[in-house]
Amino acid sequence: MSINLPPRRERAVMRTPVTAAGLRRLDILPPAVAVGVAWSRPGVVPGWHRLAQQHVARVSPVLGAAVSSVAGSPGSGRVADLVRVWAGLGRDGRLRVGEAMPLLARALDRLADAR
Repeated sequence: MSINLPPRRERAVMRTPVTAAGLRRLDILPPAVAVGVAWSRPGVVPGWHRLAQQHVARVSPVLGAAVSSVAGSPGSGRVADLVRVWAGLGRDGRLRVGEAMPLLARALDRLADAR
């Protein structure tokens, strides 16, 4: 599956800082749960988290919807669809998501590796 990204001029970069403690907290969770936590729980700046979610949804509306769906029910059968969407983004799309929401990208990589 291939995901069409918006033209480059519409893809502004958003870089979110991440801490080692934040990575460790998610690394101990099962991958699907980690995806839900990374998507749903804001860090120390909740407004930034919402902006990052919106950025991800602009980069790939399909990914934003798939992550929201799995975040609401990590044990659902939608996980395989989410992994396909993540893989279909390609390197550029995954990098843009990783810049905006590094914990989410790491959790999605773990989820894909577990499949």
